[in-house]
Amino acid sequence: MNKLIRAELERINTKYGGLEDEIILREARNPKNPMHGKFTWNKDEAAHKYNLREARDLIYQYKLVVTVEEYKIILKSPKYGEVKGSALIQGFLREKGTYGKKGRYTSIQRHMNKPVSERKETLQYYIMRIEDAVEAIRTMALCFGLEDYVNDILKSLTSLSKKVELAKQKKQKKK
Repeated sequence: MNKLIRAELERINTKYGGLEDEIILREARNPKNPMHGKFTWNKDEAAHKYNLREARDLIYQYKLVVTVEEYKIILKSPKYGEVKGSALIQGFLREKGTYGKKGRYTSIQRHMNKPVSERKETLQYYIMRIEDAVEAIRTMALCFGLEDYVNDILKSLTSLSKKVELAKQKKQKKK
């Protein structure tokens, strides 16, 4: 974040006793404000960006029921209510490297047909993203003396990541 924007956010925080999106937007409307260039002021372009966010929301809402039968993953259309021995999962995964860019999503069915090495790489990628998010949570948990709980989550993620890596190595040795 550039120093001018940081200073402007600190000014707004001091003036209003906190940061609110409506206040930031109002202040940034002034073309002389250092935050002005961070916003899309063209209404058509802004509407398009908002519609893309709505499209992403629809993708995230698409769910499938997954069950594991004899070590095979069986995907089914979701049924409302609990299905014993199954879980409701996202129907699409965002492709690695598309965050902050145009989002591309791969269906779980297509993803499951990829080579095991690619699936493991994707799993490692998602673990890394979760670790980043949990690190942010840990920062806040420090304020409440709850960092030990968050550290346990981080340890579990690290353990999972190591297990995926070991599984990857075993697969490579078999070749």
